[in-house]
Amino acid sequence: MSTAADSDDALTRLKAELLEARAAVAEATAAGRDAEARYRALAAAVPIQIWSAGADGLLDFVNDVCVDYYGRAAAQLMADGWQHSVHPDDAARVQAEWQRCLLTGQTEPMLVRMRRHDGEYRWHQTDRRPQVDEQGRTIRWFGTLVDVEELKRSQQAAEAAAAAKSQFLANMSHEIRTPMNGVIGMTSLLLGTTLDSAQREQVNAIRQSGAHLLTVINEILDFSRAEAGRLELEHARFSLRTCIDEALQLVAVSAREKRLQLLLELAPGLPQAVLGDAWRLRQVLLNLLSNAVKFTEKGSVTLCVDLADSAIDCGWRLRVSVSDSGIGIAPEQMDRLFGVFTQLDPSHSRTYGGSGLGLAIAKRLVERMGGRIWATSRPGLGSRFCFEVELAAAEPVLPASADADFAVDAALAQRHPLRILVAEDNAVNQQVLLQWLARFGYGADLAADGRAALQAALRQTYDLVLMDVQMPKLDGFAVTRALRRQRATGPWIVAVTASALVSDEVRCRAAGMDDFLRKPIDPRELAAVLRRTPAMPTDEVEASTVVAGLQGRLVATYRADGSRRLMQTLLADFPDQQRAFERALAAGSATGVARVAHNFKSAAWLLGANALAASCEALEQAARHAQPDQALKAAPELLARYGRLLAAVRQQADR
Repeated sequence: MSTAADSDDALTRLKAELLEARAAVAEATAAGRDAEARYRALAAAVPIQIWSAGADGLLDFVNDVCVDYYGRAAAQLMADGWQHSVHPDDAARVQAEWQRCLLTGQTEPMLVRMRRHDGEYRWHQTDRRPQVDEQGRTIRWFGTLVDVEELKRSQQAAEAAAAAKSQFLANMSHEIRTPMNGVIGMTSLLLGTTLDSAQREQVNAIRQSGAHLLTVINEILDFSRAEAGRLELEHARFSLRTCIDEALQLVAVSAREKRLQLLLELAPGLPQAVLGDAWRLRQVLLNLLSNAVKFTEKGSVTLCVDLADSAIDCGWRLRVSVSDSGIGIAPEQMDRLFGVFTQLDPSHSRTYGGSGLGLAIAKRLVERMGGRIWATSRPGLGSRFCFEVELAAAEPVLPASADADFAVDAALAQRHPLRILVAEDNAVNQQVLLQWLARFGYGADLAADGRAALQAALRQTYDLVLMDVQMPKLDGFAVTRALRRQRATGPWIVAVTASALVSDEVRCRAAGMDDFLRKPIDPRELAAVLRRTPAMPTDEVEASTVVAGLQGRLVATYRADGSRRLMQTLLADFPDQQRAFERALAAGSATGVARVAHNFKSAAWLLGANALAASCEALEQAARHAQPDQALKAAPELLARYGRLLAAVRQQADR
């Protein structure tokens, strides 16, 4: 039995525990008040908007910065919530993001426009962080809002400046390269005529000076593009050995004139074909080889190509070195070697020429190709420049064509007759194109502006239109779009432009052009374009040709009525394809447009509509890889062209 003494002891212990609990509660309460006071003091001291909310997302605290910024009392701000201040156009997006945060507890920074006390909507970046308990449940939210309006305006100004710079580069490329096309083109034509030795030497001097000036122009434009972040690379299959040989051929004459040995060392096991930008790789090789020949008076220049020890997935890391026995470089000058506008010795500019941009551009190109470039040198003994780049694996390239050593094919027009329209506003460039075409046996009609070109192409049938991109009255893009809208088939349209940008080629193809030819006109490239051009008949004749050709090709596989059934299937499928195309356009889905363009391409090739198939291929590639916005703009014209072709085929098939 418990005694009275035991009861008194228990009561005493209980009172002591109660006093300890009260003291602990008082201490915790004081600590909580102290923590809250520190939090509020910190929130008041920090010059950004700070808020907190319960697990339900309702605001329960805003700091004084919020009160001053929005011009309303804290209680009113918490009662109204963020909906009262957010821009109406952002409200749905912000609401959806906030609900996602409440459900998942996952957050990321977000940009939103908030209304300041003076009524101006300004861009803010908001960050939110959840506070979780021991079970991982969200019990509170803390967040900040930072006014980034000035930063946003600076970003927009920078983007506008970059766009203006890009447009300036495109304009300068056209304005400078177009007259250079005339100089180089006319001198090339003149060298093909009967000249005495003195005349030939003088014309050669003009042509070489023009080529040198074009090199300087290209270097300046390349550097400007690199500075603007618009130095573009292609990703196409090419022969590595051909790229190397072409670079060597371009310096072989200079080396021979200086009695230098030009040596090539290729390591075993080099890939035959790779994926990358052959033109840019050749540009780097040519820059290093040209410098080596330029600064070497006797001895040799050696190009070594090998594979680096460090492997990469699905490709190779190529190591290249160019060694010479030239004047060398002083140690104190090595750190300026890859600088911009750098001539290590001012006398070099007078003696050897050059813009001082070549190595700077080479460095940027190599770095864009995933590599690095470096050099070693000893004054009076020579230099060695090395670089490594990454190249992807590719299927072997077909052997080079037999006409690698180019000669004008005067009978090309007899074997491959074409009706040609030249759309070009520059008088000198008109003559360059017309005379080169004459060398290949072709005559051509001439249109001196875009409107005249459109009228001529609608008035009569041409197989090929050599279309200058920048013309008065209508530019080449507008003429092409109008032709594609108004004619179901043909002509084969080739963009002729002084631009050196890869994105411009993509833009041309997305607009409905079928091929691309750069100025200054290279007769080899012109000949290749002429050979690629299909002889396109008029709409009605092509429709019947398509039907007849399709029947002939498929009769062995599908029996006599097979081609008609196949055409009926294509015609029956078109409404569904059209609806899919229109849905993709309405949704702004470049992927959806690419998918339907791929189907159109297959059908067009099957029907023998090669020009349309090539346009489908260009639009598909632009939608998938290069410029989806341009592809979406060009898509309605492609849909109309495909519909008109099927209508013509249906009309022929029903006869």
